[in-house]
Amino acid sequence: MQKRKLYYLKAFGYSFLEEKNNKQFIQNFNLLKQKITNCHLCNLSKNRTYSQIDDYEKNKNLMIVLNNIIKEEDKNDIILNSKNGQKLKQYIKNILNLENKDYYVSYIYKCLNIKNDVFALDYCLPYLFDEIKIIKPKIILCIGKDAFENLGFDNFDGLIGEYLNFQNTNFIATYDLYHIEKNPSCERKFIDILYKIKGKI
Repeated sequence: MQKRKLYYLKAFGYSFLEEKNNKQFIQNFNLLKQKITNCHLCNLSKNRTYSQIDDYEKNKNLMIVLNNIIKEEDKNDIILNSKNGQKLKQYIKNILNLENKDYYVSYIYKCLNIKNDVFALDYCLPYLFDEIKIIKPKIILCIGKDAFENLGFDNFDGLIGEYLNFQNTNFIATYDLYHIEKNPSCERKFIDILYKIKGKI
């Protein structure tokens, strides 16, 4: 079984007699940020400019999880620093009435991952789960099918827009902006999911 599936099952309360990864929960945000910034556990670290983690601890209702950092974010060390990132922020501002400071953003892959090196998941996912435990969001908004599947879920098309319980919080998935750009008819569903979230934050 892939390790990400073990993380997924563990998030729902399963326990295992043996775990190869004995990593302890990092409870301090600044220490976690330092660990991610200086991480050299996989090959992704060799080609990155910056690792990505939000600027500071935000115990906010909404946490947004995306799959990959893009080149602009790696180069400039600015989260959501792209055309689609700006669009996402605009949707959140217009529909949820939230500014950047009002929600927390995380990436599954903490470094630029152009070649889709899934081996890095074994090292990146524990960092993400530590972020969730520290931030304690009321809702996790998962952006895109790749992020959804990398967290161990299946059936994106069937579960999109449905609330799931994950890491002891409400978890809901939606399309990413690249998908919407290629499939404009999906924008309505994306907007409806944001309105569904609005009723809970």
